[in-house]
Amino acid sequence: MKTQIWFTIADLAERWGKSAHSVHRLLDGGKLQGMKIGGSWRIHADAVAEFESPGIPANRQKPAAFRAVPDVLGKRRRAKASA
Repeated sequence: MKTQIWFTIADLAERWGKSAHSVHRLLDGGKLQGMKIGGSWRIHADAVAEFESPGIPANRQKPAAFRAVPDVLGKRRRAKASA
């Protein structure tokens, strides 16, 4: 039987030198795959290896709508304020 390796949020926070909150955001955002077991997150070693691998798989890219959002309102507000 093959032994499976699972990580907790605290394990990955320590491994990556980040806060537990940062790791939790990765899970909530779908950038890191994991599952909840008894109310606690568990992340399989394969998911960690995929996340740590160089390059960004298609499922971890930001949607095009979020890449470059023009600051239309900010420009209008600044123009009004300076007028």
